[in-house]
Amino acid sequence: MSEQAPSPRIGLIHALEESVLPIRDAFARLWPEAAPADLLDASLSADLARAGSLDQAMTDRFLTLGRYAAAGSGVQDTRANFFTCSACGPAFEAVKTDLAIPVLRPNVAAFE
Repeated sequence: MSEQAPSPRIGLIHALEESVLPIRDAFARLWPEAAPADLLDASLSADLARAGSLDQAMTDRFLTLGRYAAAGSGVQDTRANFFTCSACGPAFEAVKTDLAIPVLRPNVAAFE
C-alpha cells in the first residue's frame, strides 16, 4: 500500500476577520486538497491607519506573521503563505524576500 502525500499546508494571513470565511470557502471549492492554516491579526488595519504610513515597525509585524505562518505546525511544512489583504506592498515584498516559500497576496495571485 503506497503512502499518500500530505495535503499542501498554505498559511493564510488575515488582517480582517471578514476575510477568513470567504477565503476558507474558496479553498474548499477550488482546492479542497489544500490544508489552509489561518493566522489573524485583526489590529493590523487599525494600527496602520493610526500610524498613517507603513513604517519599519509595521513591516516587522508582517515579517513576524509571515515567519510564524511559514514555520508550519511541526507536523507539516507550510508550502506557501497567502496574505489575504492587498495593501502594504513593501511589507509583502519584505516577507517575500525573507522566506524561502512562495508569498502571495490577492492581486498578485490573481494575475499569476
